[in-house]
Amino acid sequence: MEINGKKKFQMKNESAMALLTVLLLILYFWRTMIPAGEMIVEVKKKNEAKQIIVLAGQSNMAGRGGVVARMVDGERIRIWDGTVPPESHRNPAVYRFSQHFEWELAQEPLHQGIYCNKTCGVGIGMAFANRLLELDPDFGVIGLVPCAAGGTSLFNWTSDTVYPYQTFLSRTRTAIKKGGILRAVLWYQGESDSKYYGFGKSYRKNLETLFRKMRSDLQSPTLPLFQVIIPHPKPPFKGPFIEDVRKAQTEIEFPNVIKVDADGLPMGPDGIHLTTEGYVRLGTMLAETVFKNKSILLPNNNNTTVSSSKSNHTCGCP
Repeated sequence: MEINGKKKFQMKNESAMALLTVLLLILYFWRTMIPAGEMIVEVKKKNEAKQIIVLAGQSNMAGRGGVVARMVDGERIRIWDGTVPPESHRNPAVYRFSQHFEWELAQEPLHQGIYCNKTCGVGIGMAFANRLLELDPDFGVIGLVPCAAGGTSLFNWTSDTVYPYQTFLSRTRTAIKKGGILRAVLWYQGESDSKYYGFGKSYRKNLETLFRKMRSDLQSPTLPLFQVIIPHPKPPFKGPFIEDVRKAQTEIEFPNVIKVDADGLPMGPDGIHLTTEGYVRLGTMLAETVFKNKSILLPNNNNTTVSSSKSNHTCGCP
């Protein structure tokens, strides 16, 4: 009996030691993989009202940095190489509004799952948010709302179809309701319109229509719009009406429309999408422009809830 008791005691000790070892290993890997204190900060930041910046436009706003062509099972596909530049690192004070219409910690690729599957890569959003917080540490928790849709023209954006305009409205309205304060919209679009005579020649009129429509539908008559003037493309891309689009973007005179020219930023081999370096530089330029024009942002205490319509929660991924 005494021997059996000793064996049982020994077995209990061994089980306890094994459990302690497992717990220590879990703690070690947790501390190794998650910077000290980040999880606590993340929980705290998640409950704060987000300073909403909407990212809208087409594929260059969605981001194609690091997207490369690969042969997989005999099929040529485009995938992201997984490289995140240091300027686009995760930040516990930067969130994104996901494809499931929920706030989550932001990371590249920012538009993943939102009009963007295999071809989504690094964009301007994370570099923009990180730089803005460097310039203004008291800006608050940034809530990025990705709404860009590759290949879309102003005709798509000014129509009332679900893709992309109504989804842009639905995502922005829901983000506000789920703990956010709308501050501004970043807009980068125009390459599709530069391909066609009718779109290129009517670009200014259509852009003015869109900006009025955004402000009216979001009930924000002074909504700040930071517009990227698209750069000149390179071969093999063909945009015969690029000058018409750039002229319209440069000359449009709307209150609280601030312009940032992307001309000269490095481009990838397709001649139209920026490189990862180009997106980082543009994100930095936009952050510095927003900081310089901080006085025009919608006020931080603007908790007005915009009128709601039935939300469509489909991401509309092509």
